[in-house]
Amino acid sequence: MKTVRFWIGFLLSFLILSGITIVVLNDVIMPFVVGKDNVVMVPDVRGLTKEEVIEVLKKHGLVFKFAGQIDTVGVEPGTAVDQDPPPGMHVKRGREIKVTFAREPLVLPQIDTLIVPDSTRPESLPGTEIPVDTI
Repeated sequence: MKTVRFWIGFLLSFLILSGITIVVLNDVIMPFVVGKDNVVMVPDVRGLTKEEVIEVLKKHGLVFKFAGQIDTVGVEPGTAVDQDPPPGMHVKRGREIKVTFAREPLVLPQIDTLIVPDSTRPESLPGTEIPVDTI
């Protein structure tokens, strides 16, 4: 039983120290290594259009990189939905920020009639028309 407690304690300590390490690296060491004037905080560009994203990132000394589009529900197409690195992270000025946008929804045409070729007719002759609502 003592072994289980040890590993739980070890795991919790590791997770806590990992979080502290990330904060120290992001807020203390990064500005020291690259120079305080060369570090900027990544702004939150989610919810903005591509043009707005480019403008905001440029103002912060960061570079826009298109990361693709994804299908989303309830989000206006062309709106930024994800970014990497995340908002609030300290990065070196000039770093690329990858931004993913909501995709235009796919609109399928409505089909009223399906034409199925008859197996006994040559391919050049029309097939049988079947109303879709009977399928």
